[in-house]
Amino acid sequence: RPSNKKCRHCGVDDESLNHILQSCRTTHGLRIRRHDQVVKKLNGLLSERPELTVFSEPRLVAAGQLYKPDLVIVAPEYIYIVDCIITGDSPGCLQRAADLKITKYRVPALEALLQSLHGPRTIKHLPFVLSSRGCFLSSNDHVLKLASAKSRRQEFVVLSMRWTVRIWRFFCMS
Repeated sequence: RPSNKKCRHCGVDDESLNHILQSCRTTHGLRIRRHDQVVKKLNGLLSERPELTVFSEPRLVAAGQLYKPDLVIVAPEYIYIVDCIITGDSPGCLQRAADLKITKYRVPALEALLQSLHGPRTIKHLPFVLSSRGCFLSSNDHVLKLASAKSRRQEFVVLSMRWTVRIWRFFCMS
């Protein structure tokens, strides 16, 4: 490579694996598809549970703000807000991503709206965080347990990594 370290496609940031997998505009569409495949797999597993009602990407307006979590799950005693993110895997990155998702949806007006729609249930925030290179946040097990799929953790790791390879190949061949 020439001494210019800027991305050969977007020229915005230095070209690195993290840039290619997380922020380059050239790979944006594939990153969205990677995310959507994780959500689709979770939705399928959760929907198999008869005691759960799963809403995919509900559009919720609370206090003049639009919220669109990936999944809202209504259980007999709880309402779960599940939002997925695939992030880098530098130290602390996965937990920071989870904390940001919780902060984004822990909004009193949104929680009140969900309770008005689904009854006075306790709200639980369950971010589902993977890294592009297969790291799995241990708190994701709460979502898999809800889906009775805790033993299927590896499937999500492999799914994320397969899409990572697709993204990298697409970048290199573009």
